[in-house]
Amino acid sequence: LGMSWAEIIAMLRELLQREDLLDSPLLGFLDSSPGVFKGEEIGRELKRVFRNKKLGDLRTPTRIMGWDSWAAQPFILDSQMHPEVECWRAASVAMAIEVMFNLVRARADNARLCGDCGLVINVPHGLWDDRPEPTLGLRFDYQQTVFDVQTLIANGSLQTGENRVKPVRSWADLPQALVRTALETACSSWPSNKDNFHEVVVDADGDGLAFGLKGTECDRRVNQGYLAGRRALVRLGLG
Repeated sequence: LGMSWAEIIAMLRELLQREDLLDSPLLGFLDSSPGVFKGEEIGRELKRVFRNKKLGDLRTPTRIMGWDSWAAQPFILDSQMHPEVECWRAASVAMAIEVMFNLVRARADNARLCGDCGLVINVPHGLWDDRPEPTLGLRFDYQQTVFDVQTLIANGSLQTGENRVKPVRSWADLPQALVRTALETACSSWPSNKDNFHEVVVDADGDGLAFGLKGTECDRRVNQGYLAGRRALVRLGLG
């Protein structure tokens, strides 16, 4: 795209501070749209950023996971196999978290509605297993890669996870709780089988999945993500 890392970080920092990107339907749950938020503002912003760029224009091989709601199956948009797909549409797919945002069309010539694949495969570590190059995979420290009996039994006390508790007292609170659970427990769906795969675990403070943040909070999250990356490079002997 011809953007430096500094420009990309500046763009992300601006987006994270915008509250208007969470555009709720006027009639709320009476609206026929499948998302709590419409996502139209995000779509307009992505169009502004990517303009008429297509996946085939990207300098680095790129793959984006998505979910075909009509066929009820995951898919991959590959920059080499699908060079004709518009970048803003591919990015919109990655942003369209089911239930939270309306589904989108991944292709201009196809009516199927698609969404993010996070509820099915949230951490696709095996995404590049068909390539020989070393691969880095990112995961937040709160995302579960395996389940163990003792942890689940301990959770039965309903006293664990105190620092992450968000009360669910109405139907309006339920979608976010369901999505959060699915995103955090769909992280073992596709492990990598490559010997040269390396996982980078990012602190929860580096999570950028939020809008309407204060400038200082944006900086803190960016710094946490940067530090996690630096620690990983040192561990791999590359830093």
